Amino acid sequence: MKPLRFILAGPGAVGLSLAAAWVRAGHRCVGLYGRGSRSLSRGKRLLKARIIRRGQEKNERNFDVLLIAVPDGAIAATARAWARLTDWQGKSAFHTSGALPSVLLAPLRERGARVASLHPLTSIPLPSDDRKLFEGITFALEGDAAACVMGSRVIRQIGGRPLQISAPAKAAYHLAACLSSGYLLAYLVLASELLERAGGLTRGQSLPALLELSSATLGNARRLGVPASLTGPIVREDLVTLRLHAEVLSKAPAALGSIHSILANKLLEVAMPAGPKQKEAARAIRAILPLRHG
Repeated sequence: MKPLRFILAGPGAVGLSLAAAWVRAGHRCVGLYGRGSRSLSRGKRLLKARIIRRGQEKNERNFDVLLIAVPDGAIAATARAWARLTDWQGKSAFHTSGALPSVLLAPLRERGARVASLHPLTSIPLPSDDRKLFEGITFALEGDAAACVMGSRVIRQIGGRPLQISAPAKAAYHLAACLSSGYLLAYLVLASELLERAGGLTRGQSLPALLELSSATLGNARRLGVPASLTGPIVREDLVTLRLHAEVLSKAPAALGSIHSILANKLLEVAMPAGPKQKEAARAIRAILPLRHG
């Protein structure tokens, strides 16, 4: 595809990281737009692009793509501001929200733009120009067919994998992403608190150890697949150890018991294929699992 001239609206961690990847792929950032002099200055240094002040949107003509990476609550207002440009024919606009659909860009579509949402399924807490940042990363695309085709090409150029989803699926998609990212870390903090209470350890001792364990488990799952990577007493049908776990959980906060019950039952489904022998083992294990909710 021919090199694109793009404007980045929202030079935060996601926006700057994506823009840097697009530039490495041969595209050119021709403008930075947003709030916060610090983030704009950082973007100017990183991308060698000029700053577009608020109110100047209607004067911009020489670009192909508007990449909107502002907070979700500001997407609609940003689209309205850029709709002041009278001619959007031949241009495209993307927003990077994982939860919100491309319909927020309707003011631009009404002016002739091709629009879509483009969300990287990864964690970017800080701006990064790491060349491998998006390698193998899935990007959810939703919107106009032509915009999705363009988005897919750019995603492949930076090493990512495009995945088209429907607008109604976006909220569930984003919740699944949260459960696999930030909520996963919250779960590990909960596990570390259990270890701290029982063993008198500090957070600095417990959490790093559990993070290393989780990292090894995820690495195994990527290489071998989830079923082949499962370990622990449920997989081994170790009833003695499971009874010890139940005793610990009986003294733990109710929330931990509920989480354990849900995850242990899901682990049983994944680990044990259907069959008479497996069903018998699963019944024995479920008889031990604490059934706590609330």
